[in-house]
Amino acid sequence: MNNNIQDSPLLIMEREFQLISQDVLLIFDMEGIITDVNNSAVRIFGKNREKLIGSRFVEHFIDPVRANNAVKQVFDTGEVRDYELVMETGDGPNPIITFSISPYKDQTGKIVGAFATGHDITPLKREELELHYLQRYNRGLIEVSLDPLVTFDQEGIILDVNTATIRATGRDREELIGTPFADYFTDTEKAFKGAMMVFETGEVRDYELVMKARDGTETIVSYNASVYKDQTGKVVGAFAAARDITERKNTDIALRESKAELDLIFQIAADGMIVIDADSNVIKVNKTFIRMVDMDEDEIIGKKCYDVFGGELCHSEDCPLEVLRRGEQFDERESIKKRPDGKDIPVILNAARLERDGKFVGIVEDFKDITERKQAEKEIRELQHYNRGLIEVSLDPLVTFDHKGIILDVNEATIQATGRKREELIGTPFADYFTDPEKAYKGAMKVFETGEVRDYELVMKAKDGAQTIVAYNASVYKDETGDVVGAFAAARDISLQKKAEQELHETVNSLEAYTTRINSLMVTMLDQITVEKTKGVILDISGLASDIEITEPLINIARFAREIGATCIVTGIKQETVQRLTDAGASLAPITTERSLVDGLRYTIAMIDEERDEGQ
Repeated sequence: MNNNIQDSPLLIMEREFQLISQDVLLIFDMEGIITDVNNSAVRIFGKNREKLIGSRFVEHFIDPVRANNAVKQVFDTGEVRDYELVMETGDGPNPIITFSISPYKDQTGKIVGAFATGHDITPLKREELELHYLQRYNRGLIEVSLDPLVTFDQEGIILDVNTATIRATGRDREELIGTPFADYFTDTEKAFKGAMMVFETGEVRDYELVMKARDGTETIVSYNASVYKDQTGKVVGAFAAARDITERKNTDIALRESKAELDLIFQIAADGMIVIDADSNVIKVNKTFIRMVDMDEDEIIGKKCYDVFGGELCHSEDCPLEVLRRGEQFDERESIKKRPDGKDIPVILNAARLERDGKFVGIVEDFKDITERKQAEKEIRELQHYNRGLIEVSLDPLVTFDHKGIILDVNEATIQATGRKREELIGTPFADYFTDPEKAYKGAMKVFETGEVRDYELVMKAKDGAQTIVAYNASVYKDETGDVVGAFAAARDISLQKKAEQELHETVNSLEAYTTRINSLMVTMLDQITVEKTKGVILDISGLASDIEITEPLINIARFAREIGATCIVTGIKQETVQRLTDAGASLAPITTERSLVDGLRYTIAMIDEERDEGQ
């Protein structure tokens, strides 16, 4: 169908009735092909009108088979009511829409298609899930107490009880749940008022009642009760714990009356509340609202609501007053409201329709100030940015991983060291990037066992095969409740340190070998001089390095040889070695040096001939 937008039946209908529906309105033919949509359908489906018209109705949902059943059912049975479908949006959360569909006929009465209206019930489903979670949580709290514990709703109807309550009343859990809380006390009116007081003040302390059991036993109890809320901050019920105070009560029970009037609930509500008539006039406010706008009550009553607490919705079709005037029963949204002094206040706005004798007379608005929540969200964003800066500023590879050793985050240095992108690293095992994965995994798990690991050596392997010896320091980090949620690990490159240690080890071993050889040489030579009465000894060091550590022992050999009557001739000693020894303060007097072994032999022969001549 290629109708001009101006000719769209749904848009013409909206224009004629001066109505902008918040619900999806669409028409599809007998084949399930969409032939027309309204503006809300364009908004909720997230696709422009041209793409929707001509497409199959079923292709816009997560479960096309279920959607097709709805199409088939409307033509088989004549209607479909409250049929839930989950929309396929492609990104972000998928809205849950409940559809009502009826056949669409032409002027001859022939069915040519179907007319479908869809209402977004995603918030309702979310609330149902949150309520289920709260109920399970409340169950745990109830059963852990040795005192009678009950939970009840805002009408005083029991939602749950613990075993202690069953014993105290002598009734089964099934008999108690769904009945009025007040029925199990001698003064039911006072019990009901106490239950309602919890919702008015948020809590009740030391509220005395007389509990009556099935067998007529009466127990004087002191109730402490407080409300509990869902994740949106909405009060959904109350906890009440009874403490037996019969033994300490030896006087008449002091009766206290407490009124549970609607006006009191209104006045002490934690949120700002305001009642507005159909002409936008403020007719009632509570104390919280007065504090919120920082005005006196007489300055507010009778004024237009938009002059007291205006916002971006005022004077628009989305104004809660206008939305509810069109027939909606409830409206909820976030908004930025502005006080008369110019201060902006972020709020969650809830509005309910007021009727008298079936006629719309105004609305009640509830404003929950979420300034602190917005500030907290801002601080969290800033903290996350700050933490990212701390990670990225480090030149060492930094990673975070969970209890299973799976990488949660890395810095740029880790990307450079491994040669892999952040997307390749996150979600993979930390141990995979080392030559010994088993040792790496044990090190990661040791962090969670001991709280930290220091100087844990591993060999990191890069994508190109390069290996780097690193020392890891790691420690756990916790969430706000103190639970360990992961570990933070920093790697320091110790390749140069390890190379230096190896070279030092080799040098020590070399010196030890040289020293052993020189000591053996000294013993052998001195023994030979003593036995053979040798007058000259030649030590050739041409093949040795010119280190002072090697040459100095030779000086000692020469000195010992001279002391037992022999001359030690050292050949092959380099001039630079002689200079280094002299500069270091070593005495070369015991040594007779020659350049080569041949020169040493000549010197020795000449020395022997000289001694022979002197002897003759």
